[in-house]
Amino acid sequence: MIDPVVLYQEVVISHLDIVFKGTVLFFIASVLLLIVVSVVQVVIEARRKQDVLLQKHYVEQIGQYLFLDQNEIEVRTNQERFALTDAISQLYSFVSKKESEKIVKLIEQFDLDLFLLERYKKSYFKLSQRFIYYKLLFIFSPRLKWFYAQEMKEQTSFDSMLYAIYSYAYLSEDHSDLLEMTNALEHNYERGMSLKFCEFVFVQAFANVSVEEIRVFIGLLLEKNHEDFILKSVISAVGEREYVELQEEIKIIYEHHQDNVLFMVTYLRALHRLGIQDCTLVKEAYLNQDIIMKINLSKFSLGLCPEAIEQLYIYMFDQNYYVRRNIFEALKTAQMTRQQIKALVQQKSPLKMKDRFFMDTLDSFFPE
Repeated sequence: MIDPVVLYQEVVISHLDIVFKGTVLFFIASVLLLIVVSVVQVVIEARRKQDVLLQKHYVEQIGQYLFLDQNEIEVRTNQERFALTDAISQLYSFVSKKESEKIVKLIEQFDLDLFLLERYKKSYFKLSQRFIYYKLLFIFSPRLKWFYAQEMKEQTSFDSMLYAIYSYAYLSEDHSDLLEMTNALEHNYERGMSLKFCEFVFVQAFANVSVEEIRVFIGLLLEKNHEDFILKSVISAVGEREYVELQEEIKIIYEHHQDNVLFMVTYLRALHRLGIQDCTLVKEAYLNQDIIMKINLSKFSLGLCPEAIEQLYIYMFDQNYYVRRNIFEALKTAQMTRQQIKALVQQKSPLKMKDRFFMDTLDSFFPE
């Protein structure tokens, strides 16, 4: 067996000059690498600051173009094209439909959409592709509608697919677009898509599609068996957009699923947003013991049927805090007084005058 001391002397001590030179070279390489990294960081930070200033400059110029009709925008370099793209994406959330149409003209003037699409196709690096992909999705160019349609069907990345669906919804024009979007939603729903997202994209799509086209779309939905989450999203979007003209259409959808509590709740909320009264619905549902149903009924029903307080007064004694809170908030909105509420309870159920739940909530919302 070799003695470790002898081994150390033969390998290390006898080659100290090599060890020393190696250490020096390693130190020099580390210093050089540190310098290179520092220079790169300084360059990147300088570029980032320049990009921020460019973007701010373009935001101001776009504002002048939109509101003063002064188009003094100039684009010469790729850096400026990216900065203008970012400025446009930043402003889209704050402009009206008329102003967004002017932005589209600006995009086409400088061919920003085609520039980004070409860069995206030619990019060989995943990080670079992803960087350009999200820029493509948030300029909402009509010339890219085919690209959004393709991506929402074929995109393997779940997040990227969601953004593609939203971009397509933003550009929807008729019932065929709505059907395309519906197919993409149904195809990808099992991947983990939320009902809220589905409602959100229908709300966005309905903003650009005429009521008549939505009516045709709903008719086509009812001809085939579509997923419940699609139908609920449509009802919710009609309510959110306050399309009163479509109340009969969403009523038909609801009537096909009126035994489903979540459909009833969705329909109830939509009627509330539309400002439509429906005492029959309220009086048929108020005895339902589903907690989600009770929470929503207690919140919205007095708006749908003011006289329903004759039945809904029982919610003032409910064990669930949210049910009690909602009904008392609704009573407050209806401008009922403490005296009127006590008189109602005295008339309807005098034994409940000493109910702990009732008195605690009454004192909280209607203090003496």
